[in-house]
Amino acid sequence: MHEAIKSNIKRLLEKNFTVDILIECLELPNNQNIDDVVKYLVNQSVLDSISGLTIILQKYSPKRIDEIEEISGWLLLKSVDANWWFYNEKRMQEVTAKFSLEEPNYIEVIISRGFLRPAKYMLDYDNADKLNRSGKVKPEPWWDKRDLSLMVYDANDAAINCELLKPLYKDLFSVEPPHNEISLLLEDIIKRAAAKCRNRKGKIIYYLVTQEYLDILESKEWFAKEQEKLAKCLRFICCGKKEQFENPCPDGEKDVLEQLAELLMELKKSAKSQ
Repeated sequence: MHEAIKSNIKRLLEKNFTVDILIECLELPNNQNIDDVVKYLVNQSVLDSISGLTIILQKYSPKRIDEIEEISGWLLLKSVDANWWFYNEKRMQEVTAKFSLEEPNYIEVIISRGFLRPAKYMLDYDNADKLNRSGKVKPEPWWDKRDLSLMVYDANDAAINCELLKPLYKDLFSVEPPHNEISLLLEDIIKRAAAKCRNRKGKIIYYLVTQEYLDILESKEWFAKEQEKLAKCLRFICCGKKEQFENPCPDGEKDVLEQLAELLMELKKSAKSQ
């Protein structure tokens, strides 16, 4: 895998920068060639590799923005700990066998979103007082207002259905769902996901979710009816719990993503200057 990473990074760097530019930005000896540059860049930690790429972009604009994004994707592949992969390869292959990226020629970074929020609501004293008048909740009169912390559990089927779709709707529309009608919410989600998919040139939206979330979702009759239609634009990936090695990224996932964010900001500046 590391040889493939080096080969692809070399190809993409050569298309966008001269060797002199790379040597200057990375402060390497003048007698270095492109292979030396790639070896230097890849043999560092992923944090330093992405940082080196960012330094280059701070001085010089690439010929193609998308090809630099592809380099960052190859570097992210290198961030997976070899020992973690050794213990988890079989399980990960079983997971990835359940779905397929439509275009094998690019690498896509999937950032997970948390799902399956419990149907519970924390109330402050004023809200609790309103519920008192409605007869739904009645806190004991001797409770101190400062310590009042009520949890209201709503476990009816409609609430569970809404909780399953609410994070999807909110992520796609950037607003809270206007109602709790499941069939209409799902219809809106499919339409918006399909539109986004078209805007992404056919690239399907993938969400990383927990096994618990997926099990509950697949048990719903309304989901089964629309699953085929939804799969054309939006799919779920469930990787389960990590085994043997808790963190597959020795450099720290958050640190790597922060470094990647810096790189993407530089790419955005380059795109504007072009």
